[in-house]
Amino acid sequence: MIGVPYKGFDKEAFLDVPPGTSTTGIARMLQQAGVVRWDWQFLLVRAVSSKAKLQAGEYRFAEPASVWTVFNRIARGDVFFYELRIPEGSNQFDIANSVEELGLMNAKDFLACAQQIRHW
Repeated sequence: MIGVPYKGFDKEAFLDVPPGTSTTGIARMLQQAGVVRWDWQFLLVRAVSSKAKLQAGEYRFAEPASVWTVFNRIARGDVFFYELRIPEGSNQFDIANSVEELGLMNAKDFLACAQQIRHW
């Protein structure tokens, strides 16, 4: 069961592991998100790999994965991030459109935030 890929979520699952979260806490979060079937599976892998350091961060799971794969991703710190490239010469409207294309927020909200920052 530990080596068999599992996916108990619909499209994708995001897991935000705060710094200092215990292994038991991570295992529980993974089970609740549908990333692993049972929390004890993650704890078993942890017992076998006791020297690994689990990394805090935000993780995205979109495909079925074995408990080993999930554990190794968290041990490597394979966190999810957005890459926003801003070409030289871009203005706030270009950046707002890029932010919206990434799905972070709509362009109108970005421009409103940028306007507020200008007035600080």
